[in-house]
Order: sequence, then C-alpha cells, then structure tokens
Amino acid sequence: MRSWWMIVLLAIFCALPMPHTNAQGNGNGSGNANPGRARKKTGGYTLVIVGDYSGTGTSTIATTTVSLSVSLQAPDGSTLALSFTNLPLVNDRFQSATTFNGTAFTLSGRVDLPAATDADQTPAQAITGRLTATLTDATGKGSRLVAIQDAASRGG
Repeated sequence: MRSWWMIVLLAIFCALPMPHTNAQGNGNGSGNANPGRARKKTGGYTLVIVGDYSGTGTSTIATTTVSLSVSLQAPDGSTLALSFTNLPLVNDRFQSATTFNGTAFTLSGRVDLPAATDADQTPAQAITGRLTATLTDATGKGSRLVAIQDAASRGG
C-alpha cells in the first residue's frame, strides 16, 4: 500500500510545471528571457529590399498604421522611389497597391516582435520589432522587404 502512494505522489510531482530559467540564470517562472523589458512595435525602422527590385528605405509604424518610403533599383537598372503612407495595420498585417510610372505595385506584409522567451537571444533582440513584406509588380516580378526597428524606437 505504501508503494502505491509513492507512485501517485511521484506522478503528481512529475506533472507539475517546472520554473524556467532565463539567460541570466534567474528563474522567473514565466519563461521570459528578458523580464521587465518593455516591448513596442511603434517607431522608426530601417529596411532593405532584395529580389527583382533592390534598395533601401525607412518605415514608420504607428499604433494603427504603417508608412514606407523606399528607393529601388528596377530590373532594367532604372531607379524609382515608392511611398506607401498610412496603410491600415490590422492584426499586425498591412497591404496596399500603388502605381508608379504606369507600373502597378502591390505590397503585403506584417509587423511583429519576437516572443522574448528564447534564452539564446540578447536583451536587445527581445525588444526589437521587425517588419517583413513582399513587393510585386503587375508582371510578377517581386522583392522581399525586411526592416529592423531603430534602436531609438525600441522599448526597454
């Protein structure tokens, strides 16, 4: 009878959640590698575009909108500047269309923050927002945009 109770107690103990330890060795129970660091998506971002169109640009994220300004080199070698302003940000996603010099472009993307539960990320990575998007023209040529939140705009 005594061994039966030991088995039950052992089973209960094994079923209990164990506290997580963050990168600094502090078990805070939440699994958050960066406790107490404020995180936010809003602010300025610096972006890079690669693919059929390539270039650089900036983005500004507000609570409910996204704006992008990019300088691109087209597949034919010409340069162009595209702006997408005040795109509605719904569930951290955005999309828009514009026309430049007779060419239609569509933009679709998202803004997010890392989970902040990865013990291998640095404290700066845990509070840095990122934007990813796809830019395509009417002929199907496309590019990928990746933006990282500027240090001055990060939480913490």
